[in-house]
Formats: sequence, structure tokens, C-alpha cells
Amino acid sequence: MERTRQLIADTALELFSRHGFDHTTIEQVAAAAEV
Repeated sequence: MERTRQLIADTALELFSRHGFDHTTIEQVAAAAEV
């Protein structure tokens, strides 16, 4: 479970840096993290 949590956090930070916080959705994070 911790591994999944870390993967989601890392993926979210990567997407935030690419697209900006306001332009990143939960759906995008989940899809990119494959959860």
C-alpha cells in the first residue's frame, strides 16, 4: 500500500511540473499511475 501511495505522489508531482497544478486532474494522475 505504501508503494502505491508513493507512486501516486511521485506521478502527481511529475504531472504538476509538466502541466501545472491547476491543469492536472485526479483522473490524469490515476491513469498515469495505473490505479
